[in-house]
Amino acid sequence: MAESLLPVGYYSNLLGVLIDIKVFDYLLDRKRKQLLEHMESANPPFTVTLLAFNWFLTIFINHLNLPIETEYIIWDMFFIQGDSILFSVALTLVLLMED
Repeated sequence: MAESLLPVGYYSNLLGVLIDIKVFDYLLDRKRKQLLEHMESANPPFTVTLLAFNWFLTIFINHLNLPIETEYIIWDMFFIQGDSILFSVALTLVLLMED
């Protein structure tokens, strides 16, 4: 079911998930440029790919220690809005963890 809502190649060759990660990187650069620069300046660098790959690939299941009810809401919104919800949830989580 999820594959029909995700870009082509999301799971077969991971191209779709890598494109979504680039979009997320762009959004993070626009919304929180200082945070992104801080992450990338760490030694070793903490990249957006490291942060978001599992989130996007699993659609936030079992990677955040979120209550199961929250995961259900994310999946409900995914089925309603499609993969655009991935960016909203990821940006929200980054903003919550910013400090």
